[in-house]
Amino acid sequence: MLYHWLWNQRSKAFADYQKRLADSGDPEAAWRGAFPEFDPSSADAMAKLDAELDRYRTGGRFAFYKVQAEADSRFTEAAISSSDLHLLLIRVRANWSSKEDRDQAVRATYAEAATEDAGNPAAQYFRMKSAEKLDVNALRAAVNARPKDWRGWLVLGQETNEEAALRKAVELNPESAAAQNALAWLLVTSDRAREALPIANRALDLAPWSAGYVDTLAEVAARLGKCGEARMLEKRAVATQPTDDMRKRQAEIEQRCSAPPK
Repeated sequence: MLYHWLWNQRSKAFADYQKRLADSGDPEAAWRGAFPEFDPSSADAMAKLDAELDRYRTGGRFAFYKVQAEADSRFTEAAISSSDLHLLLIRVRANWSSKEDRDQAVRATYAEAATEDAGNPAAQYFRMKSAEKLDVNALRAAVNARPKDWRGWLVLGQETNEEAALRKAVELNPESAAAQNALAWLLVTSDRAREALPIANRALDLAPWSAGYVDTLAEVAARLGKCGEARMLEKRAVATQPTDDMRKRQAEIEQRCSAPPK
């Protein structure tokens, strides 16, 4: 309802709000800047917004139009192994609310995936990590045996900090935000921020909801001396994921930006 009302009744302010967000502005500051009359910190302003939405809902004054839509309906079918299916299920089970149930289910699923396909490098990696018995040589052998599996190159690169492995993961799956972000983080922490910039931007374009990817771009901005952008990005990351670890990262960015130039 809010989106529909904004689109129909506050289109210019809504466009301004979207631009502020696209420019990596803090979400709360972006809202206040575009809609000062609806400040979330004011109970009266929120009551006013509720009244506006209620009038809109019952008034029936909606703008609509038809457009000719075009889409690419082509798709590719491929068989999926039972092991890969278990890896897909992990994405769902990793979001379970109960940490105890979540961790137990994820470990069991990785174990099943590795049992059903002993050569699956991602499953082997996570099973070894769960058992705290990581064998990098065994992982490398599994990756080399499945050179077209981008997930194997990703976990190998993350574990060993090997740029070539991460670049291989990006090459095999350029639509993977995780692979793009891992490569960007390796580059920026190797004092190659300018090289990391387009890669970090790409990761965030692919997954704009990820606080971790926002944090990576903040690190890039800070190391490039763009401290205003870095602070705004890190504030956005903390707003998205208000954890102690993310607040620690915010403090690190602030310290980096407050340090005298070398």
